[in-house]
Parts: sequence; C-alpha cells; structure tokens
Amino acid sequence: MANLWEQYLNYARRNNERRSRMGQEGKNEQDRRSSNLIGTGPERQLQSAREATRRVGEYEVALQEEIMGILDTNANKNFVQRIISPENSPKLYDGPDGELGKASTHSMAWGTADGQAFVYPTVVASEGGGLVRLEPEEAWAYARDNDERIAFGQDHAAASRFAKHYKKIWESE
Repeated sequence: MANLWEQYLNYARRNNERRSRMGQEGKNEQDRRSSNLIGTGPERQLQSAREATRRVGEYEVALQEEIMGILDTNANKNFVQRIISPENSPKLYDGPDGELGKASTHSMAWGTADGQAFVYPTVVASEGGGLVRLEPEEAWAYARDNDERIAFGQDHAAASRFAKHYKKIWESE
C-alpha cells in the first residue's frame, strides 16, 4: 500500500511540475501581452480573475484525480464500494432525535494510530444487510478489526484532505 501511495505521489508531483512549466510558459506570454495594457483597468482585472479561476479549476481536477486514485486502489473495501456506487448501496436514514433524516450510504472519519494516519467509515454494514452509524471509538475498532480503513502512512494532511473532500468525485458527473 505504501509503495502504491508513493508511486501515486510521484506521479502527482511530476504532473504538477509539468503543469507548472506549462503555466510559466503561458504566464510569460500573458505578461508580454498584458504589458500593453495601461494600469490595472477592467481588462487587466478580468484577466487576473480568469487566471485565478483557471488555477482553482486545476486544483479541483487534481484533487478529484487524487481521490479517485485512492478509491481505485482500495476498491475491495466495503465502504469504498459504497462511496463509488452509492446508488447500489443500502441507505441509512438516521436524523436527529430518531427522526427520518437524509439518506446516508457512508460517512468518513480520520485519525492516527501508532503515528500512522487512517481514514475509516463511521457508517458500516450491519449483519442484517443494512447500515448502522457507530460512535467514533466503535467505528475505529470496527475498521481496525475488519480492515475497513485506508492507510496514509505519516501523511496526516493527505488523510485529512481525503476525509474532507472524498465526495468531490460526484461533482464531475
């Protein structure tokens, strides 16, 4: 797992360096063209806004690619299958105070054990084929005992980023 993760990180770094080089070449051309503009008028402000939007878009695409790579690597795990195909998964309706709430097929948490970072589900499959929401300690014990977790080594930031943004895979649909 660690080796695959390192390979993916190397791939992502090379991609980012390539994008950075391409971006720098484009920036040089952009600077040359914008040097003809006087001051910081509306044209220059619009150009700056477009550039910022492009960078945000590139980050979002890279984040989706990172998340999909992690999910693909761990596709054998039950909770990952529910993330990838929520339409084929049982639903949990557990609103506050026992009310019928929004449907859930999964919920994610992250934490550390022995200095290693992990993400794991807090909604897990029950023996009856449905889903149940567990308290964080119970969820971690379940994840550890059933290998329903994804290890990130010592990269706590990557685990946190994944747990926070894993639903972005649906934004590309």
